[in-house]
Amino acid sequence: MDMYYAEIIFPARAFTREVKKILENNKYDYIAEEIGMVRVVNNLAPWGEFEELEAHFVKHEIPFDRYSGAFVSTMPLYRRYRPGMGDYTLNVVEITDGEFQPYLLVTQLRDLLSLPAEELKQKLAELIESADPKLPPVE
Repeated sequence: MDMYYAEIIFPARAFTREVKKILENNKYDYIAEEIGMVRVVNNLAPWGEFEELEAHFVKHEIPFDRYSGAFVSTMPLYRRYRPGMGDYTLNVVEITDGEFQPYLLVTQLRDLLSLPAEELKQKLAELIESADPKLPPVE
């Protein structure tokens, strides 16, 4: 089992006894209550995930964002779950200021170059939405 960095943020309202018990039963390195949010960090998370915690949040329709760091041949991932809107796992690049930005591959863009302008615009919008869907913040 590969172990690598992961962090998850979720609404403070979801920091219940049940969530605290899940966290007690699983390893984590850092937990902080911020303004309206809770951030949990694990430097050695199995597969870079909080499997039990994420399953609990999905079951109870609690929004969250989870970042998993890169490991050997695994690219960094950003999972964004919003009840009723979907569950998105995005490939990301970590920018030096700590921001996580989704990316598109050149090969995905190259095929669009031969399209007429209106079709190009539509296909590009679809590609961007698939790589970085507009979702509300975790609240």
